[in-house]
Amino acid sequence: MGKILIIDDKKDSCDWFRDELQDNIPNFEVVSCYSKEKAKSHLTSGKFDVVITDMRLPSSKEDGYELIKFIKTRFPKTQVIAYTAKPDLKVGLKCIRAGCNDYIDKVEFEELINVTKDAVEYSQSNADKDSLNERLIMEEWGELKIKKNSQEKGSTLENLCSSLFKTIPGWGNLITNVKSRTEEIDIIIKNESVDETWRKYGTIIQIECKYWASKKKPGKNEFISFYNKLNSRNKIDCRLGFFISINGFANTFSIELDKIYKEEIIIVPINKDHIWKLICANNRNDLLKEMVFKQLFK
Repeated sequence: MGKILIIDDKKDSCDWFRDELQDNIPNFEVVSCYSKEKAKSHLTSGKFDVVITDMRLPSSKEDGYELIKFIKTRFPKTQVIAYTAKPDLKVGLKCIRAGCNDYIDKVEFEELINVTKDAVEYSQSNADKDSLNERLIMEEWGELKIKKNSQEKGSTLENLCSSLFKTIPGWGNLITNVKSRTEEIDIIIKNESVDETWRKYGTIIQIECKYWASKKKPGKNEFISFYNKLNSRNKIDCRLGFFISINGFANTFSIELDKIYKEEIIIVPINKDHIWKLICANNRNDLLKEMVFKQLFK
């Protein structure tokens, strides 16, 4: 059985959240404690998959950050979620850079439950992953959730996607923000894969990333623009593109996508849920193949 540790100096709220979490994730043991010192004692005496900690613990306002650093240094595979009654962008970034995997408002209880479930899923599916790149992926995923303006969101999404896609064998050679006089491409992958599935799609693969602060979804115009970027190249060189949108896609995007299903060019739409599945996947190569096959045979 997996274990979750909750740390909050307010005993009543800590115990209440422990009970609610236990009801929502019954296959994990949920433990509560009320100080940094007791938390360290729990952590050193037994393995915890996920730790949820308040950022303001009794000793000083820096206690939360110090505890995060302690956990990630001693137990790097443990997922850490910071929560606070007074969320702030600077605090959130500081938490993420201290090693925290997520940062959330205490008031958003339903989201806190969902974030904890995500952390549990990640800890189970990636038990054997502990590389620098995997830690970078989780840091970028955490930062993606707290960025405010479109430029920051877009830049962080590009970094996250670069880190994810370079884990595919043969896709480690990629460049970002490629600009010419007529177009801009977010990510270009030099396809050096020896896998026959990927080799047939050409020597380069293109990726478009969209994460608008306004919650706007890419539609017909964005699809046509990306299609033209792929179509302007020799089809021997480029037949596959991934269009990534955290906000999902408008119906007009799907309509345009259906129009090209018989063509040689393949465009694979990827939303927020797909990104999370890729982060958690033990075999991202196979999962991406499934996404491509769904576009081929839908």
